[in-house]
Amino acid sequence: MSWQLPAALPAALRNELVSQFHLEAQSERGNQQSPSNSNCHPTTSAKRKRKKRPLVSREESCWWKKFLTNEKRILQLDMNTWEARLFGKNFRLPFDIFLKLYDMTISNGWYDPHRKDCTNLLCKDLELLLLGVLYTLATGASHLYVYIQTDISKEVHRKFFIHWTSKFAEKKDEYVYILREEEEDDDQLQRILNDYSSIGLPGCIGSVDCVHIGWNRCPAYQKNIFKGSKGYPSVVFEVVSDHRRKILSISYLHPGTRNDKHIVKFDAAVSNLHDRNLFLGRQSWQARVECAHC
Repeated sequence: MSWQLPAALPAALRNELVSQFHLEAQSERGNQQSPSNSNCHPTTSAKRKRKKRPLVSREESCWWKKFLTNEKRILQLDMNTWEARLFGKNFRLPFDIFLKLYDMTISNGWYDPHRKDCTNLLCKDLELLLLGVLYTLATGASHLYVYIQTDISKEVHRKFFIHWTSKFAEKKDEYVYILREEEEDDDQLQRILNDYSSIGLPGCIGSVDCVHIGWNRCPAYQKNIFKGSKGYPSVVFEVVSDHRRKILSISYLHPGTRNDKHIVKFDAAVSNLHDRNLFLGRQSWQARVECAHC
């Protein structure tokens, strides 16, 4: 639309009207472009508020109701009850051993049950976190499944699993050993010998076998090394245990292509027995070794 000012207007008024017209035209063009600019730059819009997940108390979780109420604790301490057998099937150990692991975690400072988060609330319950570790070790379940049973975030379970297992692995030598040169182990050695003698194996102090653990994320370039007779990639450990299934020794990791006869040659526990580096201070063991070589 075109328009013209009357020719009779004074020059000063004419210039003022023209400048005002240009200012109004520029403001209209700016208003028309502002919606498109806001679409091109969505960061200028208001951020959507995140919904907070409601906090769930530990007493409302599935595992707490099933295993950790006062009534369940009393029943699970008796190994002859159905509740104790159910706890053992799920977590692969008795309830009293679970309580010892709980006390060990606190006494060693691996976890502070009274610590608070940034919102000044108590952190998640240690007993439920420890049950999650044991269940994952026993069944290979994912942290997502453990989250469903405990109402504790799977990321919290994942971090605690790595932290607790690494701390507990540092204490391996305190619990896994094939008998040491100490007087208090004489009774344990005699018990092991009596157990094997009762089944017709006098002089035996342990059973040896190799266990394959599948490696489902083995890199493609290493499959020819770790894929053995099992038909899938695996790692192998040689384990020595007594007749009561107490683990006495564990070898270091071997690829799945190696067999038992090859791995036993590199087992330090078996080599020490063959080289007479163990039990030399015991007269009963010396007598058995001498008779064996007569």
